[in-house]
Amino acid sequence: MVIVSIVIFVICIHFWRKHLLLKETSVQNHEDFNGDLYQVGHSIVAHVKNTGPSDKTIICMHGWLFDYRYFTQLYTANDGELILINSCDYHAANKNISPIKATWQIENSYDRDTIEHDAAVLIQAVKNLASTDELLLHGHSRGGAVVLEAIKQNQALFKNATVILEAPVLPEAPLIKANKRFKAFNEVISYIIMYPFPFIVAWLSRFGIPDFAFKNVRPMNARKKHLMLGMFNNHKNIKVLLNNFENINTWTLVNRVDLFDGINKGYILIGSQDAVLSRDLMLKVANRSENNITVIESNNSSHFLTLDIPEQVKSLKFE
Repeated sequence: MVIVSIVIFVICIHFWRKHLLLKETSVQNHEDFNGDLYQVGHSIVAHVKNTGPSDKTIICMHGWLFDYRYFTQLYTANDGELILINSCDYHAANKNISPIKATWQIENSYDRDTIEHDAAVLIQAVKNLASTDELLLHGHSRGGAVVLEAIKQNQALFKNATVILEAPVLPEAPLIKANKRFKAFNEVISYIIMYPFPFIVAWLSRFGIPDFAFKNVRPMNARKKHLMLGMFNNHKNIKVLLNNFENINTWTLVNRVDLFDGINKGYILIGSQDAVLSRDLMLKVANRSENNITVIESNNSSHFLTLDIPEQVKSLKFE
């Protein structure tokens, strides 16, 4: 009888997990936006026309769990034309604007919720929205990998672009180190590690992030805390986040540092501490780049440099 009860309990937990993975979430986060939102397949692209003296197009790709608001206080229309890409199957961070279906979109041949898919959206957006040839690509964390993948997919389009990779996911820097001999073993270990993930995300999205968790991502400020408190409500369902995580690890394993060769001029920004990615591994891979990339280690900063030291990050685009 005890064994039967345990089996029933385990089955219930498993089905509850499946329910949480696919449960649709509603839009919770909002920020006023003075521009256009485009629906490109299952992705949102935000576009703001240039109102300043700079003849530049700035393209930004946020990291895992965040959305395009990560960059909206770093760059404004006075800095240049803005193209902000939202990850596939993430909500637009605006409750008042209905996205325009992009008439210029083409079918995306990559699987949804992947770095490759988001890179293809970024390419479409640049081809159809960018009004200048001077491009600045800025990718944070997973967004750094998206930028590298976009250059890989269409090197000619970005041959003269300046690139900022901020605390980036990099090739040959996996989240989970794989055992090359036993692929099935790797998959089992990954599944076990990520099994509780839907329960954790569901709890955090409902009850919020506990204060003690912010100690690992200091320094803290009002803007950073505001965005972090809403980051578990950006996805349309938890399966999206799980797909993202699994794909990040796969992408780091199948790509090599020769992706850096496609960058004309770039910067890799690394915080003084990083509680999200391995700082040591990131630095090791970054230092394998050639003279086309400058590696910058900043002070008093975490994985979220744009939110910690925006004035230093923003100064790079003027060099």
